[in-house]
Amino acid sequence: MDHYLTIEKEGFAEFKDRGSRFLGYIFPISGTDSFKKQLQLLKKEHPKAVHHCFAYRIGHTGNDFRASDDGEPSGSAGRPILGQIDSRNLTNTAIVVVRYFGGTLLGVPGLIHAYKTAAAAVLEKSPEYWDAEEKENGFSDIGSHWDFYPEYKGEFDDYDVGTLEYGEYFVGCMGILEWKPARPDY
Repeated sequence: MDHYLTIEKEGFAEFKDRGSRFLGYIFPISGTDSFKKQLQLLKKEHPKAVHHCFAYRIGHTGNDFRASDDGEPSGSAGRPILGQIDSRNLTNTAIVVVRYFGGTLLGVPGLIHAYKTAAAAVLEKSPEYWDAEEKENGFSDIGSHWDFYPEYKGEFDDYDVGTLEYGEYFVGCMGILEWKPARPDY
């Protein structure tokens, strides 16, 4: 089973520095196409913004990622945003920070601080959860925070996501809030 940490839902946060506004948006993505759609929506929503800087990481291995400075000095926007995603070990996650210029140049250190702060702020507002890659049978191993204990065997009949196998126990249920593996190899 390949488990990974991702975000539960979209979020928004704003950071201001010397007149500039940095609007942070976070959203779950399943691939580059879903990211491109979200980015286009944000560009339509903020057509007068100077920059739409972003970073994302996709897939349970986290090897598919991208960071863009969108015209800001190299390494001053996309990398700090990606650094915030990586600091939480998230994948299938994208952050876009929209900048409205406030008239004062911030310099590279100021831009790094602003983009990093905006990304960190929006991460604080977006709950994280564990998810899993789909198995060959089309079922997901887990869907959200699952808490499994043997005494729950047989108590849940709501098969919505799939099944988990822990030794002799099979559970197919929703609504458990936290996932704790019963075996060390999970």
